[in-house]
Amino acid sequence: MAQTAISFYDATVTQGNGIWGPFQTAVVFESQATGTLGTVAFALSTHSQTQSVTLEIRSLVTHPEISSETLGGEVLGVVNLGQGSFDSTGFVLIPDPSRYTVFDFSSQHIQVTAGSLYAWVLSVVDPGENTYLLAASSASASTSDPNMRVYGYDPDLGWGTYGSNFGVLHSASVIPEPSATTALLGGAALAWVAMGRRRRPHH
Repeated sequence: MAQTAISFYDATVTQGNGIWGPFQTAVVFESQATGTLGTVAFALSTHSQTQSVTLEIRSLVTHPEISSETLGGEVLGVVNLGQGSFDSTGFVLIPDPSRYTVFDFSSQHIQVTAGSLYAWVLSVVDPGENTYLLAASSASASTSDPNMRVYGYDPDLGWGTYGSNFGVLHSASVIPEPSATTALLGGAALAWVAMGRRRRPHH
């Protein structure tokens, strides 16, 4: 099925920034379309010690409070990829979308609404101290939402935000809802078929 982008951040990688061990990152964004959540792809670079990578989508009312212990918002869905089931080479100086790690939410039937606020929340299970996810810092970036912000969680400091030129390289899409026009045309076609059946003479 055709999918429509609801959130993306694309940049030439000029500088990396890590998210280690118990740390998390959240990308807060406004959905650019209404529909059923499909797939989300992130550019990751992880050490082999990483046991799993987890991505949540949360429905938010407002942007996170700085230094808050919790991000808030309802968790709408979660995808967890175990060790060896994700690509750890997608984050390079010239990003390669074919090597991004894909999180498939399509079977969870999560509905998102255009203009509403959501967050991707990335975390890793890490038995060591040097496992990380990487994100990009760039003077020039393309994003679907000028208000998109990236937040990081530190167990000692709570949630904090990065500058506006920082973002996790990703793309996300939905399966669009049928338009009202399409639905009406479909209904009219069914009615026409039904009328045609009624008018046929019986033998």
